[in-house]
Amino acid sequence: MGGRCGAGASHLPSARQRERRQRQRQQQQQQQQQQQQQQQQQQQQQQQQQQQQQQQQQQQQQHQQLRQQPSTATRIQTAARACWYWCALPARPKPMP
Repeated sequence: MGGRCGAGASHLPSARQRERRQRQRQQQQQQQQQQQQQQQQQQQQQQQQQQQQQQQQQQQQQHQQLRQQPSTATRIQTAARACWYWCALPARPKPMP
């Protein structure tokens, strides 16, 4: 596959090469998203444990934590949806709806 190609070919990468690059980029993004998901899940578990230990003492703090949590949950949902979308359609990447 190496070696020299014509001047025109070097300027215009083939559709296959472009697809391959896009796929590689998407795979890297997926891996990063999965790592983030794992980290966020661990954080949520820690928060839940803290809440269970201190339910009676700190009801006000619980409300604050519950208000903050949806943003994390939606982040996990969107990342999971993106991952599912790319895994389901690896051949033809389209922008996510």
